[in-house]
Amino acid sequence: MGLWAQIGKRLAEAYRENRRFLDAAFGSRTLIGDELRELVGRDLAILVHKRNKRSEDNESSHQRWRFDLEAFIARSLRPCLAGRSVIALWSDGALMRALDALVADEQTVLARIPVSLPVTCRSNSHWAN
Repeated sequence: MGLWAQIGKRLAEAYRENRRFLDAAFGSRTLIGDELRELVGRDLAILVHKRNKRSEDNESSHQRWRFDLEAFIARSLRPCLAGRSVIALWSDGALMRALDALVADEQTVLARIPVSLPVTCRSNSHWAN
């Protein structure tokens, strides 16, 4: 194996290892994960809703979800991060992966909770039990 092939192989391994680290770090509760959760807490329900809407298994849905994440990072998250957190040093790609993992985690948590909202009655609009 040539020198360049070995270098490429090592870089690919390092990338995969870093990606696994980020995925593992945000799949569970960690200090950085908690900090990111705190930063996006007020917008988390909206992000979960948008991710649910974009959950179809086609490329256009995935592209719209990525666009929504990019817009959220640029308009809401980056201004909050300026000089406040080590997360501000992360690239947009790393932030997107971490935020997507956080939203997916919240989505699965909410999916396990039974719906307990009251239902309205059509005939007289009383709250039904």
